Amino acid sequence: MYKSKVEEFIARSSQLDPFYEMADSSRMIQDLASELAEIKEEYKKGDYEELTKELGDIYWAFLVLMDKLQDEGKIEKDRVYESIYRKMS
Repeated sequence: MYKSKVEEFIARSSQLDPFYEMADSSRMIQDLASELAEIKEEYKKGDYEELTKELGDIYWAFLVLMDKLQDEGKIEKDRVYESIYRKMS
């Protein structure tokens, strides 16, 4: 249930999130790097509840970044998914 709702939110984020329109992919990559730093801190502290939340933030940021990169004509999301599939096969 959660997975399908998250996917639905991601699909609508480019239309509903004002940050999406204001930010370019470069800014989103910087934000993703900040989220990674937060994960390292929570892991070091042993705060796994916060770590869980930060992992959600990273996952969200990554998916939104993929949408932005596609909107900018820099990538095709399907090729990213294909690459993941090939690595996992």
